Amino acid sequence: DSEKRWVCFVNLAVERFEKWCLSIKSSDTVEQRLPPIDVTMVWHSYLLNPRQECFSSFPDTARISKLKHLTRFSDYFPTLLANPDLLTTDIPQHERVSAWERRTQTPYDPFASIATFTHKPINCPRCISRIPTAFIQSDGKGYAQSNFSIDCKCGHPITKEILGLHKLAENAVESKSPDTYFAGTLHTPRNIFDTKSGYVIKERLLTSNIFRPTKGSDPVAQILTNVQYDAARMRTALSNHTMRPRLLNKIMSAYMDDRVFSIDLVDVVLRQASFVKKMVDLGWTEPGYFTSEVDVVALQHCVARYHAFLNLMAESPASSFIPTLDIDLAWHTHQLMASRYQSDCLSLVGRYVDHDDKVEEDQIMTSLDFTCRAWNDRYHVPYIHYGSPLPGDTIGQKPK
Repeated sequence: DSEKRWVCFVNLAVERFEKWCLSIKSSDTVEQRLPPIDVTMVWHSYLLNPRQECFSSFPDTARISKLKHLTRFSDYFPTLLANPDLLTTDIPQHERVSAWERRTQTPYDPFASIATFTHKPINCPRCISRIPTAFIQSDGKGYAQSNFSIDCKCGHPITKEILGLHKLAENAVESKSPDTYFAGTLHTPRNIFDTKSGYVIKERLLTSNIFRPTKGSDPVAQILTNVQYDAARMRTALSNHTMRPRLLNKIMSAYMDDRVFSIDLVDVVLRQASFVKKMVDLGWTEPGYFTSEVDVVALQHCVARYHAFLNLMAESPASSFIPTLDIDLAWHTHQLMASRYQSDCLSLVGRYVDHDDKVEEDQIMTSLDFTCRAWNDRYHVPYIHYGSPLPGDTIGQKPK
């Protein structure tokens, strides 16, 4: 069905994004290495990702050597916001297309790529054999499908959970900085790359028996054997080391598959697509929707409300506030200014702000009600206008 096709398309886009990230070189010119639109979609979601760790793309690019060159490209994203044709043009520069195809070995056009980019090579965590794995299988067990599973010739079953466990074990034995730190351990409220915190946490975890090597054995294989290739056993072992549940969840959730990133980018893109659809349904993405001077007032109002929202968070750091769609739009735009967002948060709010859009359903209404009351107490105006649309013939007249 269409939903399953969309999920598979996003999976392929994430694979292409990873290929692009790993192919970037320090000598590359940003304009000539800009990716296709499907990869840009993933890149956009990566910058906005709220899961577990604020500015997840920044800790990844700082913690994972293979991704270090992506930082320079992400700092260029505001230029793309001002010049979207650079990304959406139907006829990109020849140099850009040829560089993409040469580096990634896949067609530039995402739909042409579907026909040729059919398999992903994975390594068996037990015997390290290279296995070509189909993205789509008729039995629903392809890599891009929810029930992914494949048996290696050594007889060992492979799932994404096991691939993620192997990635965690490799991280555990890595000694070179910055790759040595566990994902999710470097971000603190006022330091986005706290290596001291990362070092202390890793040293504490390495005291676990599961990480103690046997003489002459492969250390990664030994760790996996110690936990019997079972993520639940790994979690149980780590939870015995005075590890706070939230921190343990943050670490474990970063090792869900074999991709280089510390988040499930497919899940992140699917969540962002829901927000984009809301923007489309409102008509806010239509060309020229905000071109008149009157209608620009709506965006100015949106930015002003976002500033007021940041002020609420600065005054009540322990509270959980729910943004409205217009505030969320301003928030997303700010996040796309990666480095600027980091410094602005520290300056305006006093800490790095995690935009977590994965709030549990039973908490949303409680948090929204709290936000409405806090907003009204602070600014003496309603936070949300219920019932009929606000008066005014145009979007710009409504905020008045």
